[in-house]
Amino acid sequence: MPPAHADDVFLNGVRVAYLAQADDIALISKSRTDGLQAKLDAFNTWCRRNGMAVNALKSFLMIFGPLPDVPPVVAIAGERIQLVSSTVYVGVTMTSTTPHIYADHRAYKANVARRIANVTLAMEGYIGSVPPRYGRLLYLARIDPHLTYGCEADVDVHPSSLHPLETVQLTYLRRVLMLSSRSPLVILYTMLNIWPLRYRRLQLAVRYLAYLAQSDAPAFPKAAMHTAVHLARAGHPSWWSDLKLAFNALPVPVHMDIDIPPSTHLAAHLQNALRESLRQYVLQGIAVPRLELYRSILVTPLGLAPSLAKLFASHVFLTLAKLQRKCLTRLLVCEHPFAAHRRRFLHDGTPPAWWICRFCRDVRCVEDEGHVLFECVNDDLIKARTRAFRDMLTIHPPLEYILPKRTDVWDLVRFFARHPRLLARFADFVHMTFKMCDEVPMIIITSQNDLAELGPRP
Repeated sequence: MPPAHADDVFLNGVRVAYLAQADDIALISKSRTDGLQAKLDAFNTWCRRNGMAVNALKSFLMIFGPLPDVPPVVAIAGERIQLVSSTVYVGVTMTSTTPHIYADHRAYKANVARRIANVTLAMEGYIGSVPPRYGRLLYLARIDPHLTYGCEADVDVHPSSLHPLETVQLTYLRRVLMLSSRSPLVILYTMLNIWPLRYRRLQLAVRYLAYLAQSDAPAFPKAAMHTAVHLARAGHPSWWSDLKLAFNALPVPVHMDIDIPPSTHLAAHLQNALRESLRQYVLQGIAVPRLELYRSILVTPLGLAPSLAKLFASHVFLTLAKLQRKCLTRLLVCEHPFAAHRRRFLHDGTPPAWWICRFCRDVRCVEDEGHVLFECVNDDLIKARTRAFRDMLTIHPPLEYILPKRTDVWDLVRFFARHPRLLARFADFVHMTFKMCDEVPMIIITSQNDLAELGPRP
């Protein structure tokens, strides 16, 4: 321990002269020369006494706050230490010349996570398709640690600062599910049982709060926490006020009272509030018209107020073969080739009633999921549909008695979802309809004259 000095840093009455993690040592002082130089001299003496030497080339000086006109000169063992604006300590890059001291850390971790994600996805070229289950495990083991590293201290106050890290997460999840960049965000999380990065990082920060609130928590971090609380209550920015801002910045904001002292009870309350905020965010996300089919098949059976665990539960169709799960996923999230989805991106102002089925060409029939899969009277579709249901009756004979009772076709699909073999055969049928869409051009109606030329089917 370096000798006490008038310029030592105190946190909540605890003297913090240095930090040590294995061979990573940080000496801390409020003075630019006297206090810091005294610590360096004491540290060098201790190292020599114990048969060690300090490498001045690997030692750096950082100044947090206004920089002096003349750079201070500090040295160890007679060698001057370089003044830098950014350096790494225990894996976290800190910068002293930007408003956000962890900005470089986030940029570096985003690049590392992106490289690992690309390498992970590139495995498919050598070993074949990676099922979502294993894609999720690889994400949690290899990518998530980089996206969340240091989040206990680096709290997400500004949503825009998290964008580079979120981009890595979203790109990877979309590749695993084989969805486009326009796919709804909430589906990526629920299908793979992975929390949105903003919620995940805040969850870890609250866990750290619970750890620091324990009676046997380490002295220095606990003192820093109490100092942050005092600063926040005095109206100054600190880690405690950053937590409050992070909760307010959630898609479904959570109120955090900074006047309540930190405790394990408060941490548990914040964790529960965070989970409820995520549940509401998911329910709001799947309430959009585009995900009507997803809600009908996967969410409606969960009840009126499904729990967070049920919303993030695994789905049977994700265990199917690659092509089968790709078709079902795109059907559920409305990324299929049917006109009901494709015409949304033309932005030509045409009403849905003009999205005429390309197969039966009947002006009374809109080309949506229900029509193409169950109602269209096109000869090729009827043959494919008949073969599919004949095969499903062979797979599951009781289906013969179930079909007449299922007046809602999507209720029938919900039944398929509980039987993997039936669901696989239904997925093959969906794939067949997708292929037919590639072979038959979509009908583009832009005026009443175009509509009149088609006319009703005789």
